[in-house]
Amino acid sequence: MLLLLISSFRLALISLSLNKGRSLLTILGIVIGTSSVILLVAIGNGLQSVVNEQFASLGSNLIFVVPGKINIRQGPGRPPTFTPKFSFTDVRNLTRLGGPIISASGLINKNSTAKYGPNSYDVTLNGIDENYGLIRSTKAQSGRFIEKNMVEGSQSVVVIGPNVVKNLFTHGEDPLSKEITLSNQRFTVIGITESKGGGFGGGSDQDSFVFVPLTTAQKYLGEKNPGSIIVQVVSGAETPVASEIVKRYFNKRGLTEDDFTVLEPKEILSTVNSFLGAITAALGGIASISLLVGGIGIMNIMLVTVTERTKEIG
Repeated sequence: MLLLLISSFRLALISLSLNKGRSLLTILGIVIGTSSVILLVAIGNGLQSVVNEQFASLGSNLIFVVPGKINIRQGPGRPPTFTPKFSFTDVRNLTRLGGPIISASGLINKNSTAKYGPNSYDVTLNGIDENYGLIRSTKAQSGRFIEKNMVEGSQSVVVIGPNVVKNLFTHGEDPLSKEITLSNQRFTVIGITESKGGGFGGGSDQDSFVFVPLTTAQKYLGEKNPGSIIVQVVSGAETPVASEIVKRYFNKRGLTEDDFTVLEPKEILSTVNSFLGAITAALGGIASISLLVGGIGIMNIMLVTVTERTKEIG
């Protein structure tokens, strides 16, 4: 048996060496077809891993209350300019509800342009209180983050993201203690946030965020009420219960389901993963076509080879 296998293997090698071009094309078809399947499926799985990492950075124990009716699968039911009907009294009341809810933080956010010298960069300007950093696990990698005394004193200070540093301070200057312009107001840079990349909530690129004290934003931006609210829950398992509590609170306040939406990161992640799963399956299907074409090419070459030797084989 062993001798038969060795003999067959030698015969195969001899046949391959006699038809080098044909053998090369056959191997190439197998490699391209298999590689296509592996590569495209890996791309789909890689996208899912990146999305999972981004949502993990949000924290599984957070709830986002945003204005307007939003269907995660169908997109927003209201235009992006829908006026929020929240107030900072709501933020304080949500914190006092207790139970699974630990605390809440309201955000004033808007698109702005940061300027330093001749350089300018489009940013997401966030007016925050001292609780935001704890709730979102956002820290300054250098300098300081927004603190309670800065909010109480309406100080003109700002914490900026890494992308803002890269695009404004192009000559390698130390941004700390420098003054930049936001919405025609001058702010002193007191900190630089850690890199977080893209993510959900208030913008797509967290490294392009800038943070100012909430009271300062109210003073200079003309915005008195929060554009969104973040609620911190005891644990991720408690978010469904906390979501219902938050919904009941706003319903009692007279708001309808068209006025606000309560979003849980886990719910969003599940929807996104379903979508990415469909994309991965589609990519696998497309790659399978190239594998099928390669297989047909191999069968054709084999048929030609056998046909050429029909008289020898009998």
